[in-house]
Amino acid sequence: MGLTCRDIVTIFERVRDIPFKFAPHHDAETLLQRGFGTCAPKHALLALLYQRLGIETRFVYVSFRFEEMPGEFPHDLRPLLYDGIVRGHTALQLKLNGRWIDVDATFDQPLKAAGFVVTEAWDGCSSMPLVVKPLTRVESVEGPDHEEALLGIRHRTRLSREAVDRINRWLDQLRLTQSVTARAERSKE
Repeated sequence: MGLTCRDIVTIFERVRDIPFKFAPHHDAETLLQRGFGTCAPKHALLALLYQRLGIETRFVYVSFRFEEMPGEFPHDLRPLLYDGIVRGHTALQLKLNGRWIDVDATFDQPLKAAGFVVTEAWDGCSSMPLVVKPLTRVESVEGPDHEEALLGIRHRTRLSREAVDRINRWLDQLRLTQSVTARAERSKE
């Protein structure tokens, strides 16, 4: 097929840079319609795109707690997230040159300012770090709708509507601040 590591990186960067926001959808189609989503629909889209190019994929599901992941949520949002609840996270693996590599396109670049793991300058051929600290891990070809069942999570993990709205407003504000800062720095050059 002639795909290069650079081709693989280009696809990854396009999906990574779709804004991360909390949302109930897990599918690629809704992600593309709405223009934002969580880890699950972003990796569903990434899997679809890579599979269309003939790259074998499988999902990586890990359990985690918000309070143990890299990144700094504002103090007023922490009580909404730091609740000790074990939740699921979706990433992806690609089979390249006979070996599986981890790929995690969850957070878009502006969220790096808050300390979230955002992979930049990826070589397209080796594993990257996951954006959460995994408690358990499962690889499967089953799609993101099966994440919690595969991880053995049987308790309620959804955030309240109020929490989702407040967190998403903060994420949007963070992106806006980063955009204004970047424009100001470019104008100085």
